[in-house]
Formats: sequence, C-alpha cells, structure tokens
Amino acid sequence: MIECAIQAGYAHGWSFEVSQEQGLAFVARRQWLETFELPGLGVEVRIDTWLSDLKRSTTIRHYVVRRVSDGTPVARGHTLWVCVDFKTGAPTRVPAKFIEDFRPHIAGI
Repeated sequence: MIECAIQAGYAHGWSFEVSQEQGLAFVARRQWLETFELPGLGVEVRIDTWLSDLKRSTTIRHYVVRRVSDGTPVARGHTLWVCVDFKTGAPTRVPAKFIEDFRPHIAGI
C-alpha cells in the first residue's frame, strides 16, 4: 500500500524530489489493514486509492485491493499521512499546490 501511495504521488506530480524541493515530507503516522482473502503468490491485484479527511497537516489515504481476475476485494486499509517540515520534522500545513494537484483524488472536497 505504501508503494501505491508513492506511485499516486508521482501520478499527481508529487515525487519525493518535488516534496523535498518544497521543504516537505509526507510520513505515515498510522496504518490499518484488513485482509479478507489472501490472493496467493503470483495472483495479480489492483489497488484503488484516494484521499479523504484533509486537515491542516494530515490526510487519510484509503486503499482497496482487488484480485484482477474477478474483481473480488482481498484487502482494504488506510494510512494517516502527516505533512512535515523536512528540516525540523514538525507538522506543517499541507500546501495549497498539493490540494490543487490532488483535488480530483480527494473525497469530500
């Protein structure tokens, strides 16, 4: 799921390098995972993901993992991400540019 979040960041123009240029880092503070049926080795899965609950310095990224062959959900989860100042590690405001770039990907706004 973390790799999915990284790829979603790249897809919306927010690579690690871009975040670093902005003086920011997004760190996972808490992660929750529920599995329904493990897909097994070699089984192709698709992960749907979106953001919600955007606050001053946090957002939640949701994930639903489905088996590609029949679309059956095999897991779901979410991660609480915190935007922090890259130098101090202190929470900082999620930038307006991030919100603008991710707007179509954020539920509820």
